[in-house]
Amino acid sequence: MIASFITSIVKRIRNTTESATDGPLTHRIKDMLQLIQTLAVGCFFIILLPVKLLVRVLPTGVLSRWTTGQVSQQRQPCATENSSSTTRSIVLPIYNEDPSTWESLAYSLRSSGWDEVILTIDQPDSETQTAIDRISDPNIKFSISQSRRGKGGALHEGLTSTTGDIIGFIDADGAISTDSIDKLYATVESTDAHVAIGSRDIGSNSRASQSALRQLLGQIYSRLAQAATKVQVTDFQCGAKAFDAQVWEQTHPTLRERRFGFDTEFLAHAKANGYTIEEVGIEWNDPGDSEVTLYADIPDMFRALLRVRRSLRTVSEHGTTNKQSVALVSAHPPTRGGLAEYGEKLAHAYHRRDDVIPTVVSRTTENTHTEYPYRVVPRWRRDSLAAAVSLIREIADPTYDAVQFNIHMTYFGSQNLHRFVGLLIPPFLSTVLETKVVVTMHDFFEVVEDEELPDDVGRPHVWGAKIATRLLLLSDVVTVTSEKYLELVETEYGITDAEYIPHGTFQQPMKADGGQSQETENQSEKTDSPFTVLLFGHLGPTKDVETAVNAFERFHRRVPDSELVIAGGSHPEYPEYQKDLKQQYGGLDGVRFTGYIPDNDLRRVWENATIATMPYHTMTGVSGVFQLAKSYGVPVVAADVEGMRTSTVDTGGDAVFVTPGDASELCHAFEKLHGDIEYRQELASKNRKAGQECTIEDTAAMMSAVLAD
Repeated sequence: MIASFITSIVKRIRNTTESATDGPLTHRIKDMLQLIQTLAVGCFFIILLPVKLLVRVLPTGVLSRWTTGQVSQQRQPCATENSSSTTRSIVLPIYNEDPSTWESLAYSLRSSGWDEVILTIDQPDSETQTAIDRISDPNIKFSISQSRRGKGGALHEGLTSTTGDIIGFIDADGAISTDSIDKLYATVESTDAHVAIGSRDIGSNSRASQSALRQLLGQIYSRLAQAATKVQVTDFQCGAKAFDAQVWEQTHPTLRERRFGFDTEFLAHAKANGYTIEEVGIEWNDPGDSEVTLYADIPDMFRALLRVRRSLRTVSEHGTTNKQSVALVSAHPPTRGGLAEYGEKLAHAYHRRDDVIPTVVSRTTENTHTEYPYRVVPRWRRDSLAAAVSLIREIADPTYDAVQFNIHMTYFGSQNLHRFVGLLIPPFLSTVLETKVVVTMHDFFEVVEDEELPDDVGRPHVWGAKIATRLLLLSDVVTVTSEKYLELVETEYGITDAEYIPHGTFQQPMKADGGQSQETENQSEKTDSPFTVLLFGHLGPTKDVETAVNAFERFHRRVPDSELVIAGGSHPEYPEYQKDLKQQYGGLDGVRFTGYIPDNDLRRVWENATIATMPYHTMTGVSGVFQLAKSYGVPVVAADVEGMRTSTVDTGGDAVFVTPGDASELCHAFEKLHGDIEYRQELASKNRKAGQECTIEDTAAMMSAVLAD
């Protein structure tokens, strides 16, 4: 399973790269891909051994949750009353079967009392078409498809078109006799059972002709299916089942499996809806030419168990529910920076919706006693390979309908190995465990300027980053926060189905009574003192606070009634940085350090700001600071570094741009905005308008639609 995952990913990498504008892969890149394939296979076999994953993830992680039971039996439907007028319908799914076999079985069923026989036939050949034309009985009906619907898909269509009181299906290969299927129908007609299923394991030795491997796999599947569905039967996959038509009417809207997982999903949903299931021993004559192949179909049957368990969340006392349970893998307070604030705001926006139940899967260092209206589960940490297993165990839980990764390139660690393994988790979940995975990317390696890269970053590191990005882009859905990034993934990686979902502004200015302000007057539109320059965010070397202070010192000499407010704590990777800055500049006239600003003080800080400055050395990802400036209608002066315009004005709004590191030019920008009130108000109005165009609520709505698709 793991090997096929890696092989399929590398194949998809080659395909997308060949289709990109750069042309075919060079021999060197091919060699690198082969090396990465070998290393990745080894990594997964060592760290996430399939057997270990099955034992650790399923029995103690996922299966323990399954066995606790999360869907209660809310009602007990009435069984069909015995009556001579009870009608029977049966469906035979047919694909590449001998026409003489299913034709004989269909007539045998009709002569044995079945009122309606429906033959669902996929891709009929000429011989099959001749047999179809030969049948004249009007109660032998057909559902014919020129495409392959799969066993589940064919049964779904056939059963939905039945008209009988008791309905069911039987394999068309002749392995099960008419007498055996009659026992199942009689059980539903004469007992309290709503569903009767055939079993090759009760009262017979029908499986003796199967290979030892198939018997072993069948036993393993049954044990796992029992735990996954709480249906205590031994033979989920026997192709003979009968049930009250009411059972199908109640369950079929929530069934999604269209292949071999259909039987298990149907039984699981019948059980979850309160119907009783009885297993009846039957004779089964092994036809010896099973359509199920060990290497192609068995892995999917096991993966289907995860899908089945997830689908049970759609079953409730009142039928189906449109709410989807979403695991949001994201940094989260009390951590500061690293997308923590964005993760928190997005989780709150999800919670305020009526179609999403969010759970934040955060770092173990973020365990907090703060009460949130949504669940926060600390499950992982940076720079830990063991954390990858812990994270997979949590989000492979079938109670989640979808998983969203809110990440950037260095999210999972400060070391390349941890970053690479972490970025493999989303495509692993999507491909192997078939979890619905959405990845929200906030930056890309390509947008970092060469001079800002660490000295130890060489060509192999660049290749590794690109390969990791390409793997990440193979997740089910990738969303980006900038239209420039959308162009990047298409031109650099040949990915054309990524989606642009704006970052969204965090908070609109509020009235004192909590209501939404239509046109809150910002300090930028006032002419009274003081003129306040705000430098906001997590402080580190890239923020270039030094240039901002130097520029302000010059400005303050000309405008004494002014202040520079440096609001924010140290960046997590530079824990002493704010303290050092305060020690160096805190005594300067007009310079004030506030430390970390909690949410309940944001409004006060931003509404007291006349302008904001972003004199950064480098910029990747959409700027949360600029989104706040738009929220509160504050003009911005920013350094014109690579990526800054993408991170700011390309998301809407406007700013004054200056040469990076030039204190004189920055001071001049301060002076212009101080003296030209009309221009300042124009910038403020543009930012406020842009902030109202797409809020975090709008982002959550767009993301919810992607998650539900």
